[in-house]
Amino acid sequence: MHQFFTQNRILAQITNVTFLYHLCYLVLAALSFLASPFISLLLFDIVPRVKGLKKVLESVFVNIGKIILIFYLALIVIHCYAFLAFLIEDISVFQEDQSLELPFITIFLRFFGNGFRLQNAFSQTDVYPDQQWGNYIFLVTFFLVVFIICFALIISIITGQYSHKNLLSKNQKNKSCKICNISYYQCREKNISWQEHIEKVHKLSAYLFFIICLQQKQELNYVEREIAKKLLEKDMSWLPTI
Repeated sequence: MHQFFTQNRILAQITNVTFLYHLCYLVLAALSFLASPFISLLLFDIVPRVKGLKKVLESVFVNIGKIILIFYLALIVIHCYAFLAFLIEDISVFQEDQSLELPFITIFLRFFGNGFRLQNAFSQTDVYPDQQWGNYIFLVTFFLVVFIICFALIISIITGQYSHKNLLSKNQKNKSCKICNISYYQCREKNISWQEHIEKVHKLSAYLFFIICLQQKQELNYVEREIAKKLLEKDMSWLPTI
């Protein structure tokens, strides 16, 4: 029996999220002595400690489906541009060896290598100016559609969700718990999560459901009889307090 409880205690410790988090942190800290890039992963420890970063991540996870669909839209746009590019009559645009015109792939790589500056990507070649306008228009429209429109949609979704959370929290700051009458600022003083308190600990609908069950239940135990008696006397002292 003692061995059974010991195994259960070990299993509970292994499946504990806090324990696993600190274990991963310790492993990464040890690996950072062998390879310096591992120490950069420890910076993610800042995320759960800063409320603003946590809200941003929550906004990302809430809208993860929309973000995936936007990336899917970006892939469709890239596919359409690739199909359009290969329909160009002068296919030598895409040949990397001894081509007079600046190849699309070369411009693409130079664009990323120069910090997303199209001017530098085109200025590093000796091609004739009148032969690169097609590539220039092609690339400008491509990056406008993919990098500006698609990523702007993602940013707008995240910021919209973030502002909604802030607005919701501002409205809730002026309210108090319907069960124990504790306010938002009192919860902060006691290091209690206000959102978790009103949605899980003292959820009003759960207590209303309990009162309805007391009225319809035929056989009551001692605690239920005492609560039913207090309800008839309009005594709300049975409600839990923090």
